[in-house]
Amino acid sequence: MKKAKMSKAAKTKKEHLSDEEDSKPKGRQPKSKSVSSRRQHNKQDQANVIDEEAFKGFDYRVYNQDEWTTERIQELETAYWKSLTFNNPMYGADMPGSLFDDSTQDWNVAKLENLLDVLGQKVPGVNTAYLYLGQWKASFAWHLEDVDLYSINYIHFGAPKQWYSISQEDARRFEGAMRSTLTRPFN
Repeated sequence: MKKAKMSKAAKTKKEHLSDEEDSKPKGRQPKSKSVSSRRQHNKQDQANVIDEEAFKGFDYRVYNQDEWTTERIQELETAYWKSLTFNNPMYGADMPGSLFDDSTQDWNVAKLENLLDVLGQKVPGVNTAYLYLGQWKASFAWHLEDVDLYSINYIHFGAPKQWYSISQEDARRFEGAMRSTLTRPFN
């Protein structure tokens, strides 16, 4: 029995399809959870488990504040954007807790009064404190806060944080620019 010859284009297409099949995950994939859902179902937060021992005796003072000049920050920002894709930094997000102890009265983000407290509601990460840890080049996506609420952040230690914000009046233009720039679909 004679084998039919396959054209070069057909062979290439068949190889391409088999490569795609190998790279696709098998079986049903879990749904990715939204940030709100993750926060609502965070077991550690519900158990109020905070490892106080891990931070005991830690020196939170920043000794080199005079080094953070406008020029130095601009230099670091340029280096950040030029090297953003070189490697992935470590970043920890949505960790329940605060580095403030109970005796801290001013600016203790774990004890700021708000309307949800008056109503008796605890919403993890909204009116309970969350910790975020990051190293050089750790980034967080541009986003709206949960239900468009405001956000309060406090840097306990480390280098200054660079913030970018988009005014509400420019939000649609910014999203349009991102859609036209990104190579993957914008969701």
